[in-house]
Formats: sequence, C-alpha cells, structure tokens
Amino acid sequence: MDTKVESLVKMFGENALTDIEGNIEPLIKKYFNAEWDTVYQQEFFTKHYELIRGYRKKLDELTGNALNTKEKIIAALSFCWKEANFNKSEATIFYSKMELFHRLVNEMLKNEWTPKQQEHFNTVAVIFRDYHNYFLSYTNHLSQAINQAYKIIYEAILNKEDYSGEDFSKRNLLAKAFHRFLHLKNIRKGFFDLDSIRLAQGIDDKVTANASKSIAFIQLISMASFEYNEPNWSYIEYLTYTKARDVFKQQNDYRSGFSPLLFYVFTEKNALPPESLIPDDYKVWSASTNEKLHCDLTAINTYEDFVKEIERLINAIINYKSEMVNSIPD
Repeated sequence: MDTKVESLVKMFGENALTDIEGNIEPLIKKYFNAEWDTVYQQEFFTKHYELIRGYRKKLDELTGNALNTKEKIIAALSFCWKEANFNKSEATIFYSKMELFHRLVNEMLKNEWTPKQQEHFNTVAVIFRDYHNYFLSYTNHLSQAINQAYKIIYEAILNKEDYSGEDFSKRNLLAKAFHRFLHLKNIRKGFFDLDSIRLAQGIDDKVTANASKSIAFIQLISMASFEYNEPNWSYIEYLTYTKARDVFKQQNDYRSGFSPLLFYVFTEKNALPPESLIPDDYKVWSASTNEKLHCDLTAINTYEDFVKEIERLINAIINYKSEMVNSIPD
C-alpha cells in the first residue's frame, strides 16, 4: 500500500470522524507534513478519501453500541463477510477495497485489542476476502442417470435455456441446479466448475487452487464418485481441500476456527461400494462420508423435499461462519 494512503488510513483510524470533517487542515499537516491546498487534489487523496471516510462512518455505526472490544471485532468481521458474499466488483478492486478496510480496523482498535484478538481478526478477515464460501465437487461421469432421476429439481430451479442445449450424457444438471439454488438462498461466492474441466487429463490448476481456497467443501456423491479411475476428480478435490486445511491448521496456532467443513450429498442409493471393494487410497475419504455432515436426496419426491434437505447444509454454512466470527480469544 502506498505510504500516503497508509497515512490517510491512519488519520481516519486515530481520529474521530467529526474532528476530521470539522477541522481537517491541522490533521493534514500532522499526517502528511503538508498544507491542505497541496494535498486534497492529489490522486491518492481524490481516489481514496471518500472510500475510507465511508468505511470509518460504517464502522462507527456498527460499533457505536458495542460494550467491549470483542463486540467491535464481531461487528467488523460480520461486515467483512457480507461485503465478500455480496461483492459485485472485479476481484482486484475488491481486494484493494477490503485491504483498506482491514487496515482501518487495525488502526482503530490497535490500543484496545490483544495480540491474539488482532491475529484472529486479520486471519478471518483475509479468509472472508480471499476464500470461496464453498467448493462444489461433483462428477459428470454417468450423468445421464442423475439427470433422469432429478429432472424435477433442475427443471424447477433452472431456466429452460440453461439446460435445453446440454448433452445430458456429459453434463450433471443436478450440480448446476444445486449451485443455482445456493445463490437463490444468498449463499454466494461459491466455486462451481461449469466448464467440466474434470474431463481433462491431469490435474488442472484451476481446480486445485479453488478447492484449497474454500471454506466449505460440498460433494455430490454418486456411484461414479468412487470408481477407481485416473483422474478421479471427486477424490482429487477432496484430497486437495483436506490437505489445504491441514496446512492451514499447522500454520495458524490456537483456535483458527477453520477445521474442515465437509458436507456430502448422496444422490444415488448404495452409492458407496462394499467395504471390500473400496481401494486403500479411498478408505479415509469413504469413511468421512459417514462421519461428516451429509444429506440424502435419494428419498425426495418433490421440490419441497429438496429444499428442506438442503436447508440443513445452508444452516451449517451459516453456523460455521458465525463460529469463525464469534470465536474471539481474550
């Protein structure tokens, strides 16, 4: 960040907004060692002043009734999550805007919070900024059977033009509808590989990068998921996600609040092979489908049944986000 922009953030973080707006000239002299007339028309000032001012005003509104520092941090992190979830800006623009917000919070609370509280805020704020809310893992292999079984679902959620030209034998429309449904419920900022890069030979960097940078891992499980073939994208994505979480836990001490959130969605009865036919490579993965959160779509008969089942997943994501926000150390 440019040193002049840092000074501007520092000015807004260390002074009340009323003081800045009421008598800015001496503050400009203090933080920039320059006169107001030589600063206010410079590019850094015209580009960032109103944005930082807006963030300071928002923080004052969010923390005005806070009883302690923890409540201020909770309010700031909740804002970070909402900004990320509903962001419409291009990625680099959003990154720059949130970097300003993070710096401003650090300036405002630097004399209040403990080192652990500061670490918690900075860790979680960066996760909300840089990570997907979820990674949707699925397979297109033998998708025609899935599409036939869940026609009532994708026809209820997708527009006809969204699937009328698709090859039903090569495109999993349930996955497409699932992703769309989460957006309808305002669980946004998820990664869904619409372009079927799983058909490529070898591991695509796009898949591994996004699987490792996701808060939740949602996997649609069918009989084709556990077929022992190369490459098995369902397995690769699971492995990438869990390994990334292990690395994260090793790099972040105390309570990172970021243990893996795996959610399995069973789309076919008897999707898992018999125990004796599960390859050793897949043993831990297979076991986790029963140990972790899961829902079963095989018994649904209506769209309403589907909604009720998926609400459990949505609530799990919301609760997980709340835990990350609220688990602030003393």
